[in-house]
Amino acid sequence: MLSLPSSGRNRPSLIGCALQHARRADGRSSRSPQESRSFATSWRCCKANALTSTAPCATTGKQLVMRMRSGTRSWTRQAGIPHTGDLPGAECRATCCCRTGEAAGEDWVSVKIAGDIDDIHGRIDDLDRDLRRKLARVDGYDLIAYAGNAEDVVLMRAFAGHRGGFFVDVGAGEPVSGSLTKNLVDGLGWRGVNVEPLPERHVRLQKARPGDVNLCVAVGDQPGDAKFFRVVPGRGMTGGGGLSTLRRDVLEGHLADGWRHEELQVEVLALETVLSAHAESGFDLLKVDVEGAEAAVLRSADLQVWRPRVLVVEATVPLTTRPNHQEWEPYVLAAGYRLALFDGLNRFYAREDEPDLHERLAVPANVLDNYIPYACARRAGLIE
Repeated sequence: MLSLPSSGRNRPSLIGCALQHARRADGRSSRSPQESRSFATSWRCCKANALTSTAPCATTGKQLVMRMRSGTRSWTRQAGIPHTGDLPGAECRATCCCRTGEAAGEDWVSVKIAGDIDDIHGRIDDLDRDLRRKLARVDGYDLIAYAGNAEDVVLMRAFAGHRGGFFVDVGAGEPVSGSLTKNLVDGLGWRGVNVEPLPERHVRLQKARPGDVNLCVAVGDQPGDAKFFRVVPGRGMTGGGGLSTLRRDVLEGHLADGWRHEELQVEVLALETVLSAHAESGFDLLKVDVEGAEAAVLRSADLQVWRPRVLVVEATVPLTTRPNHQEWEPYVLAAGYRLALFDGLNRFYAREDEPDLHERLAVPANVLDNYIPYACARRAGLIE
């Protein structure tokens, strides 16, 4: 722990000097960050060396210089010019000299640390200006991508202008972050069915989507009660809810990577049961993201009867790039669908009798979609 050298009984504290100067108006309501850094450095050096009464600062009409040394190299520069970056990685020493050439005592640790403090404040000012510029640009984006892989951007392009659509989201997750359907609901007035077996997520869906049907169940080809494995973070980890699964083999892979789990009992319904109760044949979108159990979901309904216009199915082994669509894609293709897009995580299918829809799905989210990811929009302050 670095201890600041004593600055004398009558000298103010180092941070106090910097803060006091930052608050001084000096006849003006504000200064630019560059002016503030320059004035603060000069004023601080005088203050630290008890020269305020006899040797005025350069900024206030008093002459003051700083002598910099690093090893055998030394140089002199006007006080008020930031010096901490002169020799990156080098240890700089600074002394102050008054107009008469009378050397002040060296207090170089204080000067260096205070200079670093000034530099931090200056960088904050610079970041603040940069953020304001970015916020001005954010307003020009057409869409916020709530889904983690911008799948919703592709869907909004595919269904552009199609208001009042209907979706069934198996493995809905959260109502905002990671949601493939929030843009459809907010932007196009869609409604649908959210299937989510985790009780806490179901509560949030109920609150955020009162116009939807929200079911706290799992979907599979073996209806009844079943163990559901809630994946929770191990030591030093975060998240995990999105990895929860019905499949023990998938769970074992997560446990090997350091995740932990909790077991809960859930009701399992066939997809056929969910669709019969809440959907009509030819509805717009079926999305399936169930951490390795996609085949069991898709095979529990007759796709040739229900004919959703678009299917979006997670198609890799959880937390890997290994494909697993071989387990269920033949069933999808046999039901009259064509693959439109693989985005690295999901496979998008459209019905064979909808070539225009297939074409709009075929291109992944890109800069021409003029979107901003949800996390970036939050950091920029565009949304809460």
